[in-house]
Amino acid sequence: MVCMPVIILDFMQNIKYSEVSDNFKVLAISSLSSTGNAGLKNLMSILGTRIIPVPTLLISGLGNMDGHRRFAIPFKDFLYETMIMAKKNSYTLIVYTGYLDDVLQVDIIIEVLQKFREMIRAVVVDPVCGDNESAYVNASIITGHARLLALADWALPNQTELRLIMGYDFAASLDVILKRLGNKFPGMQYVITGEVVNEIINNYVFDGERLSVVRQTYSGCSYSGTGDAFAALFIHYCFFQHLSPVDAVKKAGSDVMQFVTASMREERACHDLQIAHQFLSPAQSDQI
Repeated sequence: MVCMPVIILDFMQNIKYSEVSDNFKVLAISSLSSTGNAGLKNLMSILGTRIIPVPTLLISGLGNMDGHRRFAIPFKDFLYETMIMAKKNSYTLIVYTGYLDDVLQVDIIIEVLQKFREMIRAVVVDPVCGDNESAYVNASIITGHARLLALADWALPNQTELRLIMGYDFAASLDVILKRLGNKFPGMQYVITGEVVNEIINNYVFDGERLSVVRQTYSGCSYSGTGDAFAALFIHYCFFQHLSPVDAVKKAGSDVMQFVTASMREERACHDLQIAHQFLSPAQSDQI
């Protein structure tokens, strides 16, 4: 089975771990598909009741499923009302953004980040927009993701998304692209995954001080939703288990490899990543 490579990233360093409590939540903004495992479904499967989900749209099936349909939601009203409820409950939030359906959602998210900034301890932007050197959203959404990155503490692009945001440049070396990234978004931390070299995946982690490379074996096959699972696992290990960003990437990468291996073993379709049920259920998440 040959499938497209998938990737991910994440997070902030200046949050105080003393603030991690039952009131510490992840407000996750992304798509919700009823069929297939990706987007909010993977985040909720892994992080359980720590997640406050805000769909950017509803989908009957993943984008690579024939016959899937898309359904818009009143995104602005829903996001604002969700933030009002979070404030009433005295939640401290990581705001995570993933797949966006419309560039107007960028303006709404920026408004919310500004209005409720006292509740927010980290902004994590996963600019879901492309893979395999090709975009699967329109150019305005790619530009919108770049606007969100200007407010981000952590960025989670894959190799293609990084280059799309940095001017559709697929010719320059990664070193050059990373220098441009640092100049354009100074102070932003990032995790960039998905560089496959000789059956090894190179994941780049910048924690605000140094750039590290975390390597793992490439299975030869990846699945839609792998990036979402990695992001959720990174949050779990970095913010709730208190691992360093590098160690969190190592552990999240290892877990995702187990998910991919399980999917291959069960001969599941390429669009359906098998999340190991024993990893973390909503009930277990509240015990950590």
